[in-house]
Amino acid sequence: MNPPSDQNGLNESSASSRGGRTDRPRDLNGLYAFYFERIKPLYNVVSADSHVPFGILTEIMACFDHVARISQYAQPEPESIDRAVAHLKRGSFDAYKLILKKAIDDYRRLCEVDTSVIDNGHFNTRLTKLIAEIRAGAVHARTTEGDSCDDWHNAFDVWDMVHSKIMTFYKEFYENELVPWARKKGWVKRIVAFGQDVVVACVIALLGWMLNWWIVAIR
Repeated sequence: MNPPSDQNGLNESSASSRGGRTDRPRDLNGLYAFYFERIKPLYNVVSADSHVPFGILTEIMACFDHVARISQYAQPEPESIDRAVAHLKRGSFDAYKLILKKAIDDYRRLCEVDTSVIDNGHFNTRLTKLIAEIRAGAVHARTTEGDSCDDWHNAFDVWDMVHSKIMTFYKEFYENELVPWARKKGWVKRIVAFGQDVVVACVIALLGWMLNWWIVAIR
């Protein structure tokens, strides 16, 4: 799975504009718009490596089953649509968790770079704060996932806000233009430190040899 990015249609600004608003379409047109605008972009991210998560496919099929019942069994449209949306949102939970896992893995990779040299240390301060917010938000989202219809909808909103912060992580930190510079600077520091260690080791060895020669000479 590739890192989420603005090119996937899930940029921070669009996520923020939706924050705090529960999407609950009541007709087929609303359901289709919700799927294409909110669910399909998530699906595209987690299936970018051609591996389709089974849990998400199952929920999409369950959604389609409820939609089909409107015409096949004359079931009330609002009721069927509401159940279909619930399945889509439950499927999105799996997608959000996969994206979260990818973001935490990338954060750990970023920690291997000495980014303290960026922005006089403020880069690290802001990064640590953001990751803490992402983790706390993910815990909140997981605990909000319940069996009632309202819980499913509320959890989707919480995950949406977590996802918005993940997009901020990639845009402002992981893909920051100064990270390659910090990585290169770190390599230079390690090479210099290694060179210093080699010089110190050689000096110690030389002094040891000279001391041994002197002891032998005075006997």
